[in-house]
Amino acid sequence: MVFNLKNNEYHLKPNLLITDEHLKIYGSSQYLNSLDWELIFSYTRHMQGQGVFDPNFYIEFRPFYPASTFAGLQDRLTQAGFSTPFQIADIGCGTAHSILSLLNSRIPANITGIDPDPSMLLTAEKLIQDSSHKNNIQLQLGSAESLNMIDACMDAVLIGSAFHWMNAQSSALEFYRVLKPRGLLRVFEYQFPKSISHPALNNWIKQQFNEKWKAPGQTPRGTFKKVTQVFRNNPHWKLTEENQPQMILALTPDQLTGLILSQSRVYHYESQLEDHEKLEFRSQLRLTISQIMKDFLQLEFDFKLTWVEFQKVSARASSADSTSNSILRSYSLE
Repeated sequence: MVFNLKNNEYHLKPNLLITDEHLKIYGSSQYLNSLDWELIFSYTRHMQGQGVFDPNFYIEFRPFYPASTFAGLQDRLTQAGFSTPFQIADIGCGTAHSILSLLNSRIPANITGIDPDPSMLLTAEKLIQDSSHKNNIQLQLGSAESLNMIDACMDAVLIGSAFHWMNAQSSALEFYRVLKPRGLLRVFEYQFPKSISHPALNNWIKQQFNEKWKAPGQTPRGTFKKVTQVFRNNPHWKLTEENQPQMILALTPDQLTGLILSQSRVYHYESQLEDHEKLEFRSQLRLTISQIMKDFLQLEFDFKLTWVEFQKVSARASSADSTSNSILRSYSLE
């Protein structure tokens, strides 16, 4: 598969778009082999200290979000004066789990999913093609810090379990720019789940994450409130609501193993192993979890889902430049 140069756009499939901006540093070649792109991308993310993921584990083992993740969103968009289908951007969309979760909650919308990882988008494309919502979704390669969108084009922006990977100030400026006046920003995430009834299993997983699977230079990201602090007490954003709806799922030993293997720090740990060592690691992980859960076919796990919603407050500055400077000053005070 190649990325074809045509009018400065690189089309893979109908839903997937790569703009010329993302390839400009690689010269004027009209074709770039997809494997080359994957290698360039992975190396770049590694050098920047960002997460790298295995989309196959994502699509098979990462859960969809419950409808309660989007509670009140349609009503507030309507109250803000927006009409259906709503124009929504999902930034850091990954394998499109959050996109399909929103559409499955029956909120009428056209969604643009944006992610910096081509392999995630290619996997998302497969998931979308099997969905009844495929005509309502477009995927685009891009970063939260430099969105390939015109100003004030979106009714809402969603970020699902991804904001901690972004540069908070740069991405917040972009979200503000692409949202229409009174547009909504909803940030949501779940944590790695804990068993409700098996503390020994929780302790073993925590120990592995803290000791064996901890990536070099990894630092605690802080609480969800701290992660979203850039929007709080900020005159350009109004907090409308935050909530912690229940997200409890039953997992088998194999499902829990797959969920662990979908974590970026585990993927990083595996990247240091030889192929035979990786197979041995996965086999031993499954065996250990099965042994700990030997008395149970499955256990209930709490994902500690949290969401917060902000509304764009239009700046009252007299010019675009002064508005931009005003927003920048507000972020510099965070």
